[in-house]
Amino acid sequence: MLSENSENKELRVGGKSSGGVIIGAVLVVLGVVVFTFGARPVAEEVNQIQADISSKEVSIVELTDKIQKYTDAEESLQISTEVQRQQSLSAIPIGMQQDEVIENIINITREHDIELKSLSFGKGSAEAEGIHTLRVNSSFEGNYADLISFLEALETNERLVKVDSINVQINKVTISDLTRAIFSLSMEVYYQNES
Repeated sequence: MLSENSENKELRVGGKSSGGVIIGAVLVVLGVVVFTFGARPVAEEVNQIQADISSKEVSIVELTDKIQKYTDAEESLQISTEVQRQQSLSAIPIGMQQDEVIENIINITREHDIELKSLSFGKGSAEAEGIHTLRVNSSFEGNYADLISFLEALETNERLVKVDSINVQINKVTISDLTRAIFSLSMEVYYQNES
């Protein structure tokens, strides 16, 4: 009887063992299938993330280059203090500001004893990216020395002005032997685009 029980026990153990092997094999196959089908989307997502990282690295390199160019330009223009920046903005202000141009020209004529006869404006050209000009045609009356001092004042003016052409007509007043000059200037005044 003892030997029959031990044989039965062996049989039972043997029965559980073959079922465990089958269940283990099914789990391994199931694991391989899940890994195969589950790893593809994860691999695709990893590839997409790597592509995004690569494009961001390229963008970082481009932005770093732009920052370096701006830093180099700032150093070459010696615009490192706020005072220099304000002077640059005064020379080429943002927006056309025609009223300030008129006021500026009137003030210069008063300082140099010149009579303003006419003043007209027209659209100028685009000089560089974001920089445009306002064409100013004007006529003045004064003597030759006044003309010279007026032109010198334009050269040292806070706002950048480029004189394109000068026309001078000399009139001699016979009664007082006084020589008066009527001169016309064609100028361009610079300004920046308003953002």
